[in-house]
Amino acid sequence: MNDSQQAFYDRYIDEKVQGAPSLHRGRRVIELVDATGSVLDVGCGTGELLEAVVRAKPGLAGGVGMDLAATVTSRLAARGLRGVVGDLNQAWPFASEAFDNVIAAEVIEHVFDTDSFVREAWRVLKPGGAFIVTTPNLAYAANRLLLTLGIQPLFTETSTSRSLGRWLGALGQGNPTQGHLKIFTGGALRELLEMCNFTVETVRGYRFIQSGVLGAVDHMLTLRPTLSAGFAVRARKAGSGVPA
Repeated sequence: MNDSQQAFYDRYIDEKVQGAPSLHRGRRVIELVDATGSVLDVGCGTGELLEAVVRAKPGLAGGVGMDLAATVTSRLAARGLRGVVGDLNQAWPFASEAFDNVIAAEVIEHVFDTDSFVREAWRVLKPGGAFIVTTPNLAYAANRLLLTLGIQPLFTETSTSRSLGRWLGALGQGNPTQGHLKIFTGGALRELLEMCNFTVETVRGYRFIQSGVLGAVDHMLTLRPTLSAGFAVRARKAGSGVPA
């Protein structure tokens, strides 16, 4: 990674609110993490979600967060957590079978090699460990409507700088992109996890709109995860040794 890329991530860490515990998807993560053992949060940002997880689950043995931003070490230390600088597109700097829980909150859609990413999660988990993943849903009910109107689906990106094809500012037209590379349906996410020797245990929907009438509708959609704005999934590591 060159200096300009590093500078980007050092700035971006302050903009990463996707895993915030105040958001519905953040609360889903807290619900799904096992109550005991060790926990690693990859793409942890400022560590806000990891701190909330550790506080909500007193049986957890501390927390470790990994992020590309060079400031992650000091930021997590200020929260009483361990921060590690690491690139999710490369081998993770942890021993095999080191953790009981791995959290990837709104991260997998930013990763180029998702197969390697999931296999690294499998590698660092202890047998039976929990992999908690949240990610947007390509088949979100709102996206189905937008596609019938010829509008670019939410969460997808066609430019490296601006959101295009959305028509209206309310739909994000012209907004800076977030670096989404892979957007999943529920079936595709399940198949990827199972291909990498995980057993999918729980799938819950989360809402994108946090409040108001539209927020209430969005919440109703979470009752059927295939229509919800995104997924919160808990999968268990199957087997040991070398991932499939």
